[in-house]
Amino acid sequence: MMVMPRKRRKPVAEINVVPYIDVMLVLLIIFMVTAPLITQGVKVELPKATAEPLAKDTNPPLVASVDAEGNYYLNQGTDPDVPISADEVATLVAA
Repeated sequence: MMVMPRKRRKPVAEINVVPYIDVMLVLLIIFMVTAPLITQGVKVELPKATAEPLAKDTNPPLVASVDAEGNYYLNQGTDPDVPISADEVATLVAA
């Protein structure tokens, strides 16, 4: 009697995703139910501010820039594209 060699079956490498879909749907329902409850919020008593708003006539902010060559620029003056010295930047910023 001759023995026939058995054919080996390959293992199935597929993941059963049906349980994951069930869990996802349950989580979706939970989030849909709880989302409206969260939007109601909690009443918080905020502290009163004693500061007053800034006046409209205040000076614009001072912007200092330095390029790759080490030249300083300031957004004040007649021509902001002209480099100025470090001492001038220090005096203008201090003022």
